[in-house]
Amino acid sequence: LLECLCGEYPYALAGQQMSEFEVMTSIVEGPPPLRALSLCKASKGMEELLSSMLQKDPEKRFSADQLLSLPILQKEPDDSVKESWRSIIRQSQVKKGRLGM
Repeated sequence: LLECLCGEYPYALAGQQMSEFEVMTSIVEGPPPLRALSLCKASKGMEELLSSMLQKDPEKRFSADQLLSLPILQKEPDDSVKESWRSIIRQSQVKKGRLGM
């Protein structure tokens, strides 16, 4: 989602090419790419949503219900978009449960 919003891979520096191994390593070992949110001029609502989703610490990461209660998902005028978000978030919670996370 962040890559779609910004138009480029959020872990790479401008113009930097990364191998698949470097990409995976940066995701697993690096900090969340929160600086990309300000660089791509995300709205405050989108910043709140993505920064909540990008938390690596499960104790700090929002639950599906908390994500769904964020204003950006509440004020979406198109109910089909809101329902798509809800479906994606719920599916990720189910997958996490299957993986024992």
